[in-house]
Amino acid sequence: METTEDQPTRLRLSVWEDGSVSLSVHQRDTRRHGGWAFQYTGRGVAAHLKAKEIVAMLEETGALVYGGTRAKKMAEQIDATWASAHLERER
Repeated sequence: METTEDQPTRLRLSVWEDGSVSLSVHQRDTRRHGGWAFQYTGRGVAAHLKAKEIVAMLEETGALVYGGTRAKKMAEQIDATWASAHLERER
């Protein structure tokens, strides 16, 4: 999912055949001249999860990202949302 200039955010979920997943969230910093206000990338395993569970986690993540959650709390909330997929955040 990508947004317009008004909401400069990118949310991307990749799910592979082997059950591994990758989630990335990027929000551009509109107050400065480029760069990111928030970045999150995590990898995990979702082979044990049902498709509807993955969709629910993605929808919850979208609500966080597009709902105005402050960046400081967003990473922790994304970690909690994706805990069942054993998502490990890249630092």
